[in-house]
Amino acid sequence: MTTLPLASFLAGSLISLLMPTILLVSIVVWYMRAVRRPPGDGGPSVGAPAEGHQPTVTVTGPTSTAITGPSAAGDPGTPSA
Repeated sequence: MTTLPLASFLAGSLISLLMPTILLVSIVVWYMRAVRRPPGDGGPSVGAPAEGHQPTVTVTGPTSTAITGPSAAGDPGTPSA
């Protein structure tokens, strides 16, 4: 049984048109559901913190660090040119 040349052409052209379209639609659906999630739906969202909440920073490890380098008055330990 032979295939019609027109049928093979139409099948190939439909696949080449539908695959990018399906990929684009799937990316748009993912973007709308995952990235642009509206705030207040209980999921993680990107943006400013909720009203009344201040961002907190937790520091672990040593909290005092020495600043090294030349000072404005000049560091006596550094050789001068």
